[in-house]
Amino acid sequence: MILEETRESLKMDQRSRYLSWVNDTKINYLAWNDKLKLIEEFLIHLRKIFNPAVSNLPNEQLIPFLKELLTKVITGTQPITSMLETKLFI
Repeated sequence: MILEETRESLKMDQRSRYLSWVNDTKINYLAWNDKLKLIEEFLIHLRKIFNPAVSNLPNEQLIPFLKELLTKVITGTQPITSMLETKLFI
């Protein structure tokens, strides 16, 4: 049980580091239009996992939250609603 929790913790840490690296070296350097296309692709293929309050927003409003979207989609640890809704609607 201890080994399993340690393994999961290491996995999550490595995944987090990888996502940060991808964001810092690839996504941050994309042009605005490319980020918009990436958001559009997310919504086309993964609309079902987004809360309607998020998925019905204009794509342009989601661009600042691209890192959070990627993280939630890849990790699948919690629904993609709470963090985005908090940031978007407050």
